[in-house]
Amino acid sequence: MREGTLRICRLCGTRYPAGARFCQLDGEGLIDADDPFIGTMIQGRYRLDERIGAGGMGIVYRATDLEGGPDCAIKLLRPEVALHEEARRRFEREAKVLTRLDHPSIVSIQEFGFLGEGSLYLVMELLEGETLADRTARTGRLEVEELLPLIAQVAEALDAAHDAGIVHRDLKPENIFLTTEGDVKLLDFGIARVLDDETIASQTGLIFGTARYISPEGARGGRTDARSDVYSLAVITYEALSGSLPFESDRSVGLLVAHANETPRPIGALLQSGALPKASARAIMRALSKDPAARHQRASEFAVALAEGEPRAYGPRIRASVASLAFALGFAAVYLVLSTFRAGAREDGAATIAGLLEQARVAAARGHHQGPSSALELSQKVLEIAPSHPEALRLRQRALRRGEGGAIGAVPPAFSLEQLTPKARAGAALRLRFEMSRAHADEDLRLIFYSREHQLEVPIEARQGMREFTLELRPPAPGRYTAQLFVNGQPHGDPLAIEVGKERASRPSAFVDRMLSAKRASRPQGEPSKGAPRGSSGADRFEGERPNILTNPHAGTPNEGGAIDWSPPE
Repeated sequence: MREGTLRICRLCGTRYPAGARFCQLDGEGLIDADDPFIGTMIQGRYRLDERIGAGGMGIVYRATDLEGGPDCAIKLLRPEVALHEEARRRFEREAKVLTRLDHPSIVSIQEFGFLGEGSLYLVMELLEGETLADRTARTGRLEVEELLPLIAQVAEALDAAHDAGIVHRDLKPENIFLTTEGDVKLLDFGIARVLDDETIASQTGLIFGTARYISPEGARGGRTDARSDVYSLAVITYEALSGSLPFESDRSVGLLVAHANETPRPIGALLQSGALPKASARAIMRALSKDPAARHQRASEFAVALAEGEPRAYGPRIRASVASLAFALGFAAVYLVLSTFRAGAREDGAATIAGLLEQARVAAARGHHQGPSSALELSQKVLEIAPSHPEALRLRQRALRRGEGGAIGAVPPAFSLEQLTPKARAGAALRLRFEMSRAHADEDLRLIFYSREHQLEVPIEARQGMREFTLELRPPAPGRYTAQLFVNGQPHGDPLAIEVGKERASRPSAFVDRMLSAKRASRPQGEPSKGAPRGSSGADRFEGERPNILTNPHAGTPNEGGAIDWSPPE
């Protein structure tokens, strides 16, 4: 949702500030006031509800499938761009490329077609999460253990595309999407080149891609192939680990020249000693070679080389054996024996790793969460042998996220609530900062904000990896309020007491009187609902994505970033 965009109710026309999602009068979903496509029907089936992203060529909307299917994302070619034939061909090419690819780490397409005036649409799966660019902008550079599983998934997706004869050509952090489930989705094949395609998009002499991540041959306007994507993936890895690009320039032309001709700075010089294994640093610098033949020939080869480490379990045995033989056989024989032991250790280690990984996959598929054969323990055994193995890291990450091992998933995250608005007033925005010790996995987190007369229940849906964000709500009346976190239906931690003063005199009283009258008239008699705080009737309890206007005219819902709208219309 675009910041600063006014929202409007499609039924009554009441206007709301940016961030609001539902009308407080009739409960209808709000739309962007200045976006003519909001509310538009696509093929009589999909209704565009909310703009969720935009690029140079297209705009992406969250859409409702009126035939009962799950919500989806619909990408529309910008009207001004649709006037250009080459842009329409490029958009159509992306749709056709995606229909050729079926891989869990590549965004899936459901259908595409043409609209009036030559425009096109693309129906895709709806993703929840953030891009790699968003992640690094929020957290800074990533640690090796966090990045390797992500790069491994990107490499798998690229191998699938390359095996289908498709080169991405615009690989960058903005096109790597990290879902809330911890999976990776490769996006935007708009300038992808099909290897047997001889259209203008694949001819030499033209430059396609983003200057920060383009390959040397791409920067020269030469022919690109799978190894060009390997180079771009190495640049992304370099930047994510170090916080810097291999080359620095304020101008795109300068970056193109650097990629084509200059030697990149060694990544080891930008990191603290020991922060990155030497084998991983060598893999990155090799993948940044100017000559495609000198790079890894497949993306998966780069991912494996990036995670390569000497098997720990065999190190002492090898060194002890070699020391004993040194005195008896001499240095020439030692060299041969050393090679033999290393080769045997690698073979034994590879076989052990392959066996453990197969058991871990089976355990994860069968839902084995406890005991010595759980996916968590098996993946940890692999990491004892190869500490940076990408698949083991990914299996371990998923196991931890889904509560593998029992105690890890059962312990709720420590949290803190802090009142950011110094003087809370009725009807005015009240901002709270919510901070967790770790990102929650499968816990049901809800913030209950209540007084003797009012109660609001807010589901907290922090994105994977998000540990701190801001909540915003508007108390409808003065009084003493309490904010309490509930984890899986149980109160957790100390409540936060908040004193809400009277509203400002400039606030229209008619709206307040109308809302309070509606509340008094709608509150049913009876005992408080189960789980409601003492002193509350439970009639104002709000659950789910949509407020119940009949029982809670003050209810609000979380919007993007955790903000809650509980405000009256303008």
